[in-house]
Amino acid sequence: MQAYSTLDFGNPKDARTFEKGCEARGLRKEHALLTPAPAMDDLAAFFEASPQLVYFSGHFQDRQLWGDDRAGVVFEKDRVLLQVGDETRELAKGSGLRLPDSVIAVFWGGCSALRKAADVKVLRELFPKAALLGYSDTTGVAINDAMLGGGFIRRKHFFDRLPRGEITGAACAWAWMGAAQTGYAGGSMADRFRAVTASGQEWKLSGGQIVKGRRY
Repeated sequence: MQAYSTLDFGNPKDARTFEKGCEARGLRKEHALLTPAPAMDDLAAFFEASPQLVYFSGHFQDRQLWGDDRAGVVFEKDRVLLQVGDETRELAKGSGLRLPDSVIAVFWGGCSALRKAADVKVLRELFPKAALLGYSDTTGVAINDAMLGGGFIRRKHFFDRLPRGEITGAACAWAWMGAAQTGYAGGSMADRFRAVTASGQEWKLSGGQIVKGRRY
């Protein structure tokens, strides 16, 4: 059975919609941290687990995800740096960090996570088997929620578009961009939606169509 995990340092509405969609598809919950101030051991356990889908939400800049209560994560190509208050901890691949081994899709519900090429390259090294789904500009809880089926996109949102059977990273990338096309094509926010497949191909919206972007 495939599994999912959620880490949300902000308003958890979008993360709960993600969880609802995963559970409707029969995925098992691995970890759920929906708080701006998780315990360090719980945060470390999140990255030591082995789900297939992972949802990150909160503030995002320079590969750092954080909330409003001095807790956060810095993502490097072979490790993550965790902070909770004054306490810090490092988890490296091969030494506690197991998440990248299993993940096939990573959802970045934070602003501009997929904007800078240098950041995307590092995230691809950290999660080499995963499709990366997110934004090249600002986002918010309402946008994330709509993409996942909790807002105005009532049909053909992300979970609506996933084919039946085992979920793949490629299917997630196509479903993400299809949901963006349904909800935002032709609008002022259309050009901020991004999906990067495990093969390194970026996809975006242009002229109402899903087109190729950068190649990593």
